[in-house]
Amino acid sequence: MQLKPNQLPRLSLQVPWPPLILLHGPEEGLARETLHQLRQTLLGNEDETVFDSEGLSGPELETPDLLQSLRRKPLFAAKRVVVLHRGDELQKGVLEALLDYLATPAPRTVLIVLAGTLEAKNPLRKAIDASPSAWSVAYYPLEGAAFRNWIRQRLNQAGLQADDAALELMAQLSQGNSQGAEAELDKLVLYMGGGRSPEHGGETSRKVGVEEVAAIMGETALLDPFGLAGPLFNGDAATAVRTLERLLAGGEEPIMLLGGIARRIRQVALGQAQMRQGKSPPQVFASLRIFWKEQEAFLNQCQGLSDRALADALLACLEADIGLKGGATAADQVLERLFFRLASLLRYASSAPKAEKAPAIPPFRLPSP
Repeated sequence: MQLKPNQLPRLSLQVPWPPLILLHGPEEGLARETLHQLRQTLLGNEDETVFDSEGLSGPELETPDLLQSLRRKPLFAAKRVVVLHRGDELQKGVLEALLDYLATPAPRTVLIVLAGTLEAKNPLRKAIDASPSAWSVAYYPLEGAAFRNWIRQRLNQAGLQADDAALELMAQLSQGNSQGAEAELDKLVLYMGGGRSPEHGGETSRKVGVEEVAAIMGETALLDPFGLAGPLFNGDAATAVRTLERLLAGGEEPIMLLGGIARRIRQVALGQAQMRQGKSPPQVFASLRIFWKEQEAFLNQCQGLSDRALADALLACLEADIGLKGGATAADQVLERLFFRLASLLRYASSAPKAEKAPAIPPFRLPSP
């Protein structure tokens, strides 16, 4: 059953819950925001609920692992929540098993599938759209007044109030990218010190103006949404580890954080390949959907990293993925070791002699905005 994003909050308070909720579309930030809200509604904030939630990754998922996870019963919460990331990259056999599962789903499990842009004829979307017992919600970038209102609501929740000029500047700098804007708003709230929101019995007492927005967001590139890949490509493992600690404390799934880093490394490898085939950087940016504020950093990475460094980095991510799924070592330790390995690999590649760098990519400089 197809739903609009504004219908989901009302329906999510009703029971029974559907066995599957599909969140898809190009606006990944809003989909992830909805995921957090659904998890909180289903599981609450108790520490014990970590036993009743599991994250899976689509590309590496095998059918037995999927079905075993879905059939497992909750320990503490009324419902068990299984989050399937990158659901648009499922293997054919796994997708078929998932669609068969919908005929006899586990009564105490809610599967939330996150996917990118899915065409209407996509088998997963088509089945969920047509099912009366499952929900399908598409998320598209917010524009104009809708995006400014979204920013205003986030600031108000933190006890801050922005004037119209400040909201307009934030919207322009964020370019409709809610996932990247969320990280920038967090920095702005930290810079301003926050206020006292109405939900906590106070009034929004701190004002945000153009000067504050320019100071925090004006020179900041909205790189990867989690703020992990940027420091790693700069060889700064310590910053990445501090960011990791904050993200894990906030409830982010380790497998999703790893997937974001690996996806970024693959993007650089694909960008190199396309440039060697004669595509211009603007063509590559369009092909790989590189956000405009990260294009300069992405171009530098394509021109400065060797094939060997990227291959070794992807291999390190694969080993970390195995470590996360094995469960023998704590997730934070697996990722910390990976971060120091990646920072070493990518820093070495960036400073290596020219002969060791990626060859045959013509130099290009982005025009000034």
